[in-house]
Amino acid sequence: MNFKEAISKINPKTAEGIGILIVVVAVVILVVYYAGKLLGPVSNLLSGLGSGLQSGGSSLSTTLGITATPAAQAAQKLIATMVNASANPKSPWSPSFYDSAPAGSTTIDQATADSICQQIWDSSGFGSFLGVNIDASQALAAIKQCPTQTAVSFVVKDFNTQYSTDLMGWMIKQYTSDDNLVSLGQIITYVNSLNPYN
Repeated sequence: MNFKEAISKINPKTAEGIGILIVVVAVVILVVYYAGKLLGPVSNLLSGLGSGLQSGGSSLSTTLGITATPAAQAAQKLIATMVNASANPKSPWSPSFYDSAPAGSTTIDQATADSICQQIWDSSGFGSFLGVNIDASQALAAIKQCPTQTAVSFVVKDFNTQYSTDLMGWMIKQYTSDDNLVSLGQIITYVNSLNPYN
C-alpha cells in the first residue's frame, strides 16, 4: 500500500480527531512554556533557544540551550557553592548574619531594603506579562545599592519576610538562562567583595 492509498483509507472522523489532538498538543505546549516562564527552570531549553538566537549564539548547541557558554559554566560553578548559603549564619545570604552583626554595622533603612526586594522580585518577570522579561542584571543593580554584607543580609531577611522564600535559592531557580547565570555570578562576586560590617 502506498501513501495515497493509506491517506484515502483514513476515516474523516479519525482525521478530525487527529486535527483536534494537534490543536490540544499545541495549546499544552504554550501553557507549559508560559507556566515555565513564571516558575523558572521548566522552560530552560526554550529560554536558552531564545537567548541564543537573540545573541547570535556561539555554536548550535549553545543556541539550542544544550550547553552553557564558558562564562555561564564558570558562573554555575560559583553558584553551586551558594546552594545552602542561607543555612550558614556566617553567610551574608543568611538572615542570621544581619541578626548577629555588631552594633554600629553599616546597613540600609527599611524603605531601601523594601525597594531592593521589589526590584529583585520584578527582575524575574513577575512585574511583567507572564514572566517573559527575566533579567538578573536588574537584581545585580539592586544589590549594588548595598554597601556591606550586613546590608545584603538585611535585604535577604526582608525578602524572606515579603515573599516567604530564601533569596539566594529563589534567584538560583529564577535565573537559568546563560546571561542570567552570568549576572547571578556577578551578584555573588560583588557581595563576596563587600566588607562584612563597615
